[in-house]
Amino acid sequence: MGIFDKLKNRYMKKILSIALLALLTMGVANAQTADAIAKKYVEAIGGAAKWKAVKSMKQTINISTQGIDIPGTIVSDAKNRARVDVTAMGSKIVQAKDGITAWWINPFQGATQAAKMPAAVAKEFLAQEFLDNIIDWKKRGSTLTLDGEEKVGDKDCFKLKLVRKDQSEVFYFIAKDNYTLVMSRAKSSAQGTEQTVDTLFSDYEDFGGLLIAKKIVNKTGGAVRETTTIQAVELNVEVTDDMFAFPGN
Repeated sequence: MGIFDKLKNRYMKKILSIALLALLTMGVANAQTADAIAKKYVEAIGGAAKWKAVKSMKQTINISTQGIDIPGTIVSDAKNRARVDVTAMGSKIVQAKDGITAWWINPFQGATQAAKMPAAVAKEFLAQEFLDNIIDWKKRGSTLTLDGEEKVGDKDCFKLKLVRKDQSEVFYFIAKDNYTLVMSRAKSSAQGTEQTVDTLFSDYEDFGGLLIAKKIVNKTGGAVRETTTIQAVELNVEVTDDMFAFPGN
C-alpha cells in the first residue's frame, strides 16, 4: 500500500469517526430536547408536585354527539379507578373500573344490568391512568422521543412520541408558544377494527393550580365523533370502593 493510500484510508476513517460522533450526538440532543419539552409541558399544566397531590377528581361534563347532548359526571382517583355516569336519550349509562375489572351498564350495547366490558374495550379503559402519561414518564417505564414538528390548526407544535411500558404508542402535539397540549393521537379498537383517534384540547382553565382543558374533541378519520365540555372540576372529593367495584364482587 502506497503513502497516498495510507493517507486516504486515514482520512476516510477520520471522516467516518466524525460522522458517527455526529449521529450519536444528534441522538442525545433529540433525547434531551424531548425531555426538556416534556418538563416544560408538565410545568405549564401546574407541575408534577401539584398533580401528584390530587388524590381524586370529579368532573361535570356534557358530551355532544350526532346532535345529542349527554350530561354526566366522571369521578376518578389516584388508584386508577374511575366511574363515568351519563344519561343519553333517557337511558342511564355507567362505565367503571376498580383498577382490575372494567364494567358497564349500557343499554345501547345490550347491557341493561351491570356486566363486564368486552375484552378489547376493557383493555383500553383500564390502560387510562389518572396521572398524565408524561409526568414521571421515565419512572413509569415509558420512552419519549421528539418526532419532529407539525402544525395543528393554527398552532405550531412539537410532536412527541411516547411508548408506554405495554408498548402502546401515543403522539402528543405540544404548542411551541405555551407548551400546552393541543392534540394527542393514538390507535383505538372499535368493533374489532383498529382506527386512529385524534383528540384535540382547548379552552384551558386553572382549577386549583392545575391547568385543565375544558373542551375535548375526538376525531376519527378526520371527522368529529364527539365533543366533551367540562363544566366544573372538583379536586380531592370523597370516594368509596363501592363506586368503582363491579356489583356483586
